[in-house]
Amino acid sequence: MSTDAIAKATGVSWADWVTYLDGIGGRDHAHAALAAAAQQLLPEATASRAWWSQAVAVAYEQHIERRVPGQRADGTYEVAVSRTFPGSLDDTLGAWIAHVEDRDTFSGRELSDSPTTSDTDKWRRWRGKLEGGRVIGAEVGARNDKSVLTVTLSKLASTDEKDNARAFLKSLLAEMH
Repeated sequence: MSTDAIAKATGVSWADWVTYLDGIGGRDHAHAALAAAAQQLLPEATASRAWWSQAVAVAYEQHIERRVPGQRADGTYEVAVSRTFPGSLDDTLGAWIAHVEDRDTFSGRELSDSPTTSDTDKWRRWRGKLEGGRVIGAEVGARNDKSVLTVTLSKLASTDEKDNARAFLKSLLAEMH
């Protein structure tokens, strides 16, 4: 998340965010406390206030070098790759499932359980647990008359594993027709 995007969406400059969070002892606060503090400064008119408070907390943690891009608050890493497809949410999720249904490994990790699916009016989701606590998830959302498939690998142990997973996911999505 760019600090320029945060400033534009929240109406608070990045310098003001840093001053505010430093002023409340933010360098000693856990992620949840940072997000809660950020939400206090967000203007009431800010759309998606909870989401933007999380974005501010993550950017601040990166600013103070507590975490690097792609690193979660628990110290693990996550990587996501997206691709746009023609068709409905159900069509795209169906194409994903057909593409991976015979696969029992993802980025060198075996599935430890059968994948699950869920849906809402706006989203379709597929999730699989991998050995070693890793998780692979696919989420389909609408964009105009198309669908966007985002595939995420989570609970990765290092930046090297994250980089390898990114290459794997890009290849996996490139194979889809």
